[in-house]
Amino acid sequence: MSRNVAQFPAAVWDGTTPNRTSRFDDKSPDYEDFDQLVAEVIATQTSLSAGGNGAVAGTGNTVSEAALAGMHQTVITLTEFSMLVATTGVGIVGTKIYDFPAGLIRILGAVADLTLTTVGTDIDADADVIASVGSVTAADDGTLTSTEANIVPSTAYSLVAGTKHAVGLGVADAWLDGITGNASDVFLNIVVPDADRTDTAQAITVSGTIAITWANLGDA
Repeated sequence: MSRNVAQFPAAVWDGTTPNRTSRFDDKSPDYEDFDQLVAEVIATQTSLSAGGNGAVAGTGNTVSEAALAGMHQTVITLTEFSMLVATTGVGIVGTKIYDFPAGLIRILGAVADLTLTTVGTDIDADADVIASVGSVTAADDGTLTSTEANIVPSTAYSLVAGTKHAVGLGVADAWLDGITGNASDVFLNIVVPDADRTDTAQAITVSGTIAITWANLGDA
């Protein structure tokens, strides 16, 4: 256990220790230097991770986390992630892929780089689909708006031979209230127009990454 007290984040460490009055001293490092370095590293890591990590939701996807000096970046990797389009009504599907930790979450930006691929022939090979990333699941109305698309906006794509490389950029500032109710979620939402599908079960697989940069401003 370190004998020294870290100065971060209250102040920037000046490089001195009880046995070293100046960081320009040429004497060899001793245990006081080592203890102080350990204390500062622990304090830095603890501060950067204080907002907490979320949790992967669903199967067929993995998550990596990185703390960025007050910001947090979550990269959700989807590998042939299967999404089953509704068999009746408007062809929509919304699947939860991530849970934020509790707190007021500020979305600073997001990038979705995905490949959509139909499974079978129930969806036309040249279907015009719509995709978004939002904090709520898609409603049965044929559009993706408001909180259905507040992380990565709704974007239209035309499939080619049943597949499409889809890129979406989330540049709008979004605030997610994970304080007054449950912690906020992330949903991948897709709409397939009625004219481009049958009334039987239809699947789309999604592969690629969704990178979300965010900050947790705290919980009540």
